[in-house]
Amino acid sequence: MAKPRESFYLIEDLIQGSDKWHEWRRKVIGASEAPIIMGDLRFRGRHRLLNEKLGIEKPFFGNEFTREGNMLEPKAREVLQEKIGYWLKPMVVQD
Repeated sequence: MAKPRESFYLIEDLIQGSDKWHEWRRKVIGASEAPIIMGDLRFRGRHRLLNEKLGIEKPFFGNEFTREGNMLEPKAREVLQEKIGYWLKPMVVQD
């Protein structure tokens, strides 16, 4: 039987959208980038993503849909907190 994988989560001291966050994000594979790597090319191609990570192309800084999602995050977190009964702090978690 395989031994369970130990997981070490890093809590990054970053504010989403800050310069420091963008620099960190360029060095990791984010949740929204994993589908691109796995072949879901609806929003961005692999070649463009690779060029963004290498610093050849400017990274994606959002559009009207991502800005709306960011704007709605506090309300969504509030609704979830009420539903589950726990306070949730916005944070960047890296595995």
